[in-house]
Amino acid sequence: MILNSIYDFQETNNRSIINSDSKPIRENQERNKLVLLELSDVINYKPAVSNRKYEEKDFVDRINNVIQNRIEDSTFDLKQLAMGMNISKSTLYKKINKYIKLTPCKLIHYLRIKASQQLLLSNFLNISEVAYKTGFNDPKYFSKCFKNELGFSPTEYRKSIKQASIKGDNNSYDEFFLEKAIAKLEMKISDEDFSFNQFAREMNVSKSTLNRKIKLLTGLSPCQFRQNVKIRKAEKLLSKKGYKISEVAYEVGFSDPKYFSRCFKLEYGVAPSEFQELLKHARCEII
Repeated sequence: MILNSIYDFQETNNRSIINSDSKPIRENQERNKLVLLELSDVINYKPAVSNRKYEEKDFVDRINNVIQNRIEDSTFDLKQLAMGMNISKSTLYKKINKYIKLTPCKLIHYLRIKASQQLLLSNFLNISEVAYKTGFNDPKYFSKCFKNELGFSPTEYRKSIKQASIKGDNNSYDEFFLEKAIAKLEMKISDEDFSFNQFAREMNVSKSTLNRKIKLLTGLSPCQFRQNVKIRKAEKLLSKKGYKISEVAYEVGFSDPKYFSRCFKLEYGVAPSEFQELLKHARCEII
């Protein structure tokens, strides 16, 4: 199979965006792990929940296989997908929306683009051949769709992969996308007026693509993701000497230091003042 199952891809939602070695964060992460373990134990004693999870995985795996087997067929549509799944179109639509949060047409389109990414790794196929092999009759339309989805043209994508390979960089495109998103947000971190529309333009993708991509990779909405970046940046600034909490708040785009403190505590489990105090004690112990 060209792609891993969508279900496996969805599991990446739970990854942490940026790691940190500070003590309060580690303790908070340990508490979160204990909660997750407890929840896991509860779920294991609920067959109904497990059955639903199995049903979801089975459905996602089957629909992935059906689409992959017809990926080169440009005429493949919702009706044929429903026939391949042996269910009605209305049931198919409801289940795809429930389990994958996309319409059937967008799902097929998404998997075509993902398949093309894999094919572009090979230099034996030109752009037109990749387009035809993933169900696009028009290479120009394929290039347009590819750029709308990923922010790069197929040619630019292939070039970036080649350069990364030469440098020995094994980061995936998804990791590169996240790094680019974080960099763009950090450049505008103190700008309170920086909107979601501007963010999408900076990333060179549509708003719907940006929303879906960030949700898939981080489990966060773009607004939550942006706030996460702000708080992580604040943590770095608070780790430096000479910064007041209000200064850090304004530096990372919070107009209200009190609101910033609440957000920081929700993320790290301690208020900014407590965080600074913990760092101060840690430095004294080292000395």
